[in-house]
Amino acid sequence: MGDFAIMSSHLACRGDHHGIGLEANSVVSDVWVKLDNRWRVASHVASTSPRFTGIWMPLLIGPAFPLLAWFWVLFRGRYRNCNSLLSSANRL
Repeated sequence: MGDFAIMSSHLACRGDHHGIGLEANSVVSDVWVKLDNRWRVASHVASTSPRFTGIWMPLLIGPAFPLLAWFWVLFRGRYRNCNSLLSSANRL
């Protein structure tokens, strides 16, 4: 268009990291202007629509950590009371 150029493109990405998947579709549009015999970007617009896939694994693992920590604290307290010097002296 003379001293102006319009560029638009579609970008699709997919990835997976430890069971958490991500898909993203993006649309990118640039307006270029020719100034002093050099092309420069006058406007840049990008829109994306990310979508998570395979999210079931973190949902299962997420509640497991607090439960394991609770059991560890519970049994650690009972074990300490059974093996402490005061509790063994009280049994005699």
